[in-house]
Amino acid sequence: MGCASSITVHEQTGATHAELLSHSRKDDTQTELVTRGESTKHSGAPSQPSSRTVLSTPLMTPKNKSGSASSRSSPSDSCSSSPSAPDTPVELSVSIGSLLDREPTPRIEHIVFPSGSPGHSFGAFPVTHKKFTPPTMVLQSSEDVELLGLDTGTNAQELVQALSSYVPIMVARYFERNPGRMLSKPLGVEFNSALLFLDVSGFTPLTEKLCKIGKIGAELISKHLNMYFGRLIAMINQHGGDIMKFAGDALFVVFPTDNGDDLPRAVFRAAQCALAIQERLNEYRPVEDVVLRLHSCVTAGELYAMHVGYKRRWEFMFMGAPLTQIRYLEGHSKVGFTVVPSDAWDLIKDSFQGEEVGPGVILLQKVRPGQALVPRPVALPPLAASMKDSLSCYVPSIVLPRLQAQTRWLGELRRVTVLFIKAPDYSFSSNEERAETLTKLDDIMAIVGEITQRYEGTIRQYIVDDKGTVLITVFGLPMQSHEDDSIRGVKAALETASVFDQRGIAYAIGVSTGTAFCGSVGSPERCEYSVVGDIVNLSARLMGVAYKLPVAGEDARGNIICDLATATGAGSRGRISFETLPPQQLKGKEKPTAIFRPMPLTPGHFAEVPQDMFLGRTKELNVLTEFTIQQVEHNKGRTLLVEAEAGMGKTRLTGEAVRIARQFNVTCLTGCAEASDRNTAFFVFREVFEQLCQNLMAKARGNYLLKLLTAGKSASQSSENMAIVQTREFEQIAGYSIRDLFRARRNRLLTPEERQTALRMVTARFRYARIIRDLNPELLKYLPLSDVVLETVFPETTTTLPMTPEQRLAATKTFLIELLATFEKSCGRLTIALDDAHWMDALSWEIVAGLQRRLPSLVLLIAMRPVSHPSKGPKQISESPTFSKMSLACFSDEEARELIAQRLGLAPVMLPNVVVDIIARRAQVRFV
Repeated sequence: MGCASSITVHEQTGATHAELLSHSRKDDTQTELVTRGESTKHSGAPSQPSSRTVLSTPLMTPKNKSGSASSRSSPSDSCSSSPSAPDTPVELSVSIGSLLDREPTPRIEHIVFPSGSPGHSFGAFPVTHKKFTPPTMVLQSSEDVELLGLDTGTNAQELVQALSSYVPIMVARYFERNPGRMLSKPLGVEFNSALLFLDVSGFTPLTEKLCKIGKIGAELISKHLNMYFGRLIAMINQHGGDIMKFAGDALFVVFPTDNGDDLPRAVFRAAQCALAIQERLNEYRPVEDVVLRLHSCVTAGELYAMHVGYKRRWEFMFMGAPLTQIRYLEGHSKVGFTVVPSDAWDLIKDSFQGEEVGPGVILLQKVRPGQALVPRPVALPPLAASMKDSLSCYVPSIVLPRLQAQTRWLGELRRVTVLFIKAPDYSFSSNEERAETLTKLDDIMAIVGEITQRYEGTIRQYIVDDKGTVLITVFGLPMQSHEDDSIRGVKAALETASVFDQRGIAYAIGVSTGTAFCGSVGSPERCEYSVVGDIVNLSARLMGVAYKLPVAGEDARGNIICDLATATGAGSRGRISFETLPPQQLKGKEKPTAIFRPMPLTPGHFAEVPQDMFLGRTKELNVLTEFTIQQVEHNKGRTLLVEAEAGMGKTRLTGEAVRIARQFNVTCLTGCAEASDRNTAFFVFREVFEQLCQNLMAKARGNYLLKLLTAGKSASQSSENMAIVQTREFEQIAGYSIRDLFRARRNRLLTPEERQTALRMVTARFRYARIIRDLNPELLKYLPLSDVVLETVFPETTTTLPMTPEQRLAATKTFLIELLATFEKSCGRLTIALDDAHWMDALSWEIVAGLQRRLPSLVLLIAMRPVSHPSKGPKQISESPTFSKMSLACFSDEEARELIAQRLGLAPVMLPNVVVDIIARRAQVRFV
């Protein structure tokens, strides 16, 4: 039996459920979706409508799922009739099979605009509503459940449709011609095109205004962004443009010549599109007191498009003279107007009116009468299911699970850390330079991609825009959110800078932390996962500051600049230190902005705090002091587990215990586990062994100076003798010859950058090898096993080469324990303090247990949070008779008063009780 239904469609993208029920927005356009029943068993007239359902969805033309070429916009006969929301009902013809038979969901076949409506000139055209963005519906009958999906087809086909909206048409066409292809190396292609740059201002004030109203603000931001960008994208599609990049609140659109247009006609279409958009979407008011304004630039010439990537994450970017011209035009553009350079103006001046507003800059006014072109919608290539894997490489990893699950993406407000990484602006004037530039940009993508992945961040975008070549990464997005995202962001920036320094790559990095809107922005035709907010703009501004500041450090090739929120978050636990720089006046800020430069990470996690600054925990400190006294006077070791929730002071308490131990001349080595490296073997001991090496090198330097003074030799003569000895030892210990510093394979001379990298590697090998040799020569044959903690690579020895993986792992644990045991003998007394042990990997716990058994005089201090299901490691060390556990409680009232007074710079007696109560209650004062 057939069935029919009638549905009222509201054209307000992202409307809330309450808005749909109340119909409070009077300017919403309603259209009628009329479903005609078709019986599969009987013939006859269709039945009458049986129910009405309200749903929220934009009226747009999705991509054709059938495989034939379609357009991303409906055809129009005039340049001025850009698609907009119709003001009268629209009839959508839908065929619905029997709810009990083979086709339980409706399929929209045609949209028919009534005569006299604004959309009547569009005519009737086929449309398929995407199932992966289900509309919000108010269900009124059981049949309405069947209408939740307005599409049929395989999941793979629907996923390809969704993926294609995240990439330019140019990318979809490439994989349509190369179905199933997965890129394994960078790819570049030249093409002639007009380039339209649209820059919208006002999104940041809109985001900041709506962020203040809580969770509903995210929904409203998503609604207004998608409504505006949806109309913008529809007009671009109608005029034949292909959106190459979303650059924050700007768009780069190409009008290529490979669709039958020559370059003058492509420039004409771009200019006509820009003027139409300015007329329709400038001075747009989404909410009270916020106005969205835009300006645009049109250039033309040869562009160089590139596919660059890292593993399964690829970016499509482009560069060329037209893009360089936009940087110049930006300085002469005006809000609400479109400017073109003189060379592009020469191609269209017979059809447009304009005036010169700067050297070689013309402001477009309008199309001359009778010269307008009929807009030609851009054609989308056929989409095949075989394109799924290829297209997914161009979509951020956080988006893919939502698309695969066919769930609607909801925008949200999140606290994130944003990195803007400026890379060099490479040349592309010749074929040789283009090939070299492609390789270099791909290398940069691989470097940043690997580091970002290790710290569990996301590559947001790789782009060439008015700021130059920029790579944007974000920490704290869905499925990759952590409490220490600011630390991860700064560490990723420091590691990126270190690799760039080694390879001679100039850079400038800006890092900011704060709340931003995160979600997909655009329409079902073209969209992008975006991060919008003042914090994003701030990161870009800080990158600009880093680019202009003098480089700090002899070997550094750039700067890293952070904001106050990042410096506070990343430096609060003593892991990263920051240099305070003079405040800078930034664009869009009323007052100068405080800026900070992160310092390279140095071994030694616990920052020593002056004794007069440490408050409270008197009982606990007495226990820790007694441990040290027992170690010094009676050579007795202990293992103490300090357990407390985050923010209660376990790190500061352990650091104070380290300070006290050093006052008793006890050698202390410290390490800290990281959430980002919780699966990295022996990670917490990397810092421990780095400090061990530094300690021994300091002693070696002292002994060498003593020998110089005793022998009475000049420093220069002794240095020459030492240089000869070190040269001989290069091949014996470091497994590297001096010749290797200058030549690579096939006797090719190394570049200065490669030579510097090789020299550093050899120096590191030589330094570590001499230290281990001086400790215990018998350990030299196991030297390659130290790679896991010393982060260098030694050549295999006859002892380590034949080891199986199981033998190598067992030998590595024994080697590390014996190395620390030998070090303890050389220094007398040893304390090892490990922080954040709840992130420690299993093999590190085995090392701790081994040290506990091997070194009875060792003091082990382990700080960690309580865990609901302890791993084998904590249980194993708790079985030792020398084990103790200390659980920290909240501060007493007096301790809280002292801490608050210290932070406010007041005497405790001057603080009113009511002030202490308010601060303690709101902050839940604990020792930080």
